[in-house]
Amino acid sequence: MKRKFSTIISVLLVLTMIITACSNGAGGPAEEETIKIGWIGSLTGDQAVWGTCESNTIKMLIEEVNANGGILGKKVEGIYYDTKGDAAEAVNATKRLASQDKVVAIIGPNASGQAIAISSVLEEYKVPDIATVATNPKVTVNDDGSVKEFNFRVCFIDPYQGAVAAGYAYDRLGFTRAAVLYDVASDYSQGFTEFFEKTFTE
Repeated sequence: MKRKFSTIISVLLVLTMIITACSNGAGGPAEEETIKIGWIGSLTGDQAVWGTCESNTIKMLIEEVNANGGILGKKVEGIYYDTKGDAAEAVNATKRLASQDKVVAIIGPNASGQAIAISSVLEEYKVPDIATVATNPKVTVNDDGSVKEFNFRVCFIDPYQGAVAAGYAYDRLGFTRAAVLYDVASDYSQGFTEFFEKTFTE
């Protein structure tokens, strides 16, 4: 888990340095004393176990970065908002981070439905986001197949997960029939089921 979020932080730090360099080159406003990175995720609700783990890990890693001199001589500040596992809350939190807190990048959320919902806000404010465990392809790809400019992820997508699970069940376990129980209200559950069924029946 620590290695996973270390990767997220590292990528965000690279993005931060690029953004900072571009701002300086464009003759923008005076540099801030700190580099602000936002986090959104579920600290309450049925997804709180993931959100709490994420937020605590990111706080620890930011402390580690700051203890080693920060980035470009600047301290990193983390700003955290609870989405309560709700897409509308995720949108509102993203707007606050982008418009009020002026973060340079966002980590989270930890669910596909929320990550898909914030896409238009990221585009509007030109703020990059790295979703943590959001696996639905629509998190990073539009319906027309084009790639979303400000949406990134660090986990395997549903087509890969579903195909691997189906292949294992069919080829390794020798199952020729399968039943899938899934949550119709969950983007992850629906996406995984779709690609499991597609691969298993081919």
